Order: sequence, then C-alpha cells, then structure tokens
Amino acid sequence: MPGPPRGCPNPLFTRWLQEWRDQAAERGRVRTQRAYERALSSLRKYPLPLRSGREARILQYFGERICRQLDEQLEKHRGAQDAAGGTGELDQERPLQAGDGSCRLLTFPEFNQGAVKNKAQTVSEVFARQLLQISGISGDKAAAILERYKTPASLLAAYAACQTPRDQEQLLSSIKCGKLQRNLGPALSKTVAQLYCTQGPLP
Repeated sequence: MPGPPRGCPNPLFTRWLQEWRDQAAERGRVRTQRAYERALSSLRKYPLPLRSGREARILQYFGERICRQLDEQLEKHRGAQDAAGGTGELDQERPLQAGDGSCRLLTFPEFNQGAVKNKAQTVSEVFARQLLQISGISGDKAAAILERYKTPASLLAAYAACQTPRDQEQLLSSIKCGKLQRNLGPALSKTVAQLYCTQGPLP
C-alpha cells in the first residue's frame, strides 16, 4: 500500500485512514470503507497539520467515531513507545520509518511536539491559518478557497482585477465547498473581501 505523498501535512492520519479503509474493504464493509475514503478525501485537501483526532472535527466527514479512533491510535503509539523506552522528536515528513520490517512508534507527546514546534511554514499554510480565523470559515471552506487561490498575493491580484468594490465582495461567493458543493455565499465572500481589501482598520 503506498504511503502518504511527500510533504503531506498529516502523514500519520493519512496512513491510518488508508489502513482502516483497506481493512474495511477486505471485510466487505462497504459503508465503512466509503466513510474512511470520504474522510481521506477531505483530509488531503486540508493544508495544515492536525494535532489530534478531536481537532480534525473541523473537517467534513470526520465524525465522532473516526476522530475518537484517531485519538485512540495515538494513545496506542504512546503506550508502545513507553514500553520500548524510546524517545525522540517527531518528524512530520517521515513519521513511520520502516527498515527491516519494523517501524519506530511515536509517543503522543512527540506527535504533539512535532505539530506545534516553531518551524518554517509555507505561504499557503499561513494563508490557511488567516482564513480559519474568520468566523464561519471551516477547514473545508478554507481548503476550497486555497484550491483556487494558493496565496494571499494571488487573491489580492484577483481583487485588483475587479471593476468595482461590489465585484470584489462577490468574487468568492460561487466557490464550491463541502459534500454538497454549495457556494461559499455572498456573506462570507464579502467578509473575506473586507479583510483583504479594506485600507486601515476594519469598521
């Protein structure tokens, strides 16, 4: 089974969801398999690292069951590593290194430390964090905006090409988001436009 792609912000969660999806397929549990596949699809669009299963609740298709399962898997890693007496720092890019058929298991504190340590972030990651600070912008909605505009510069260029302030306010309104592919809508589109286009403090 291929692992998470290089540069994946959530390689552990991606790997585990793939394993659970494949196990469900082997057992003929079609609905469960589809649930994991949908969660994987949503996770792959999310550009930021997640610190826990509970935090993943902001994403579409991550219900209580899957989030609890992810947190339980993190706890298992902690228990296994404690028993082995292992220590070390989490490498987010290569969380599970297989050599002679074995892999190093991570503790939950290691996972947490690697997720929150200060390190260089891409422009897209910073942009996503900015968007997530806006009330009403969920992980899926931020990901949908990022699919079209990878950086603040690309969004600002699109705003600059608009003919009127109203055009700016409506720029993002038709972006499709979530399972039902509903429009982002005029209210959130206007809020984002005000944030990036208003000179000086917002009213």
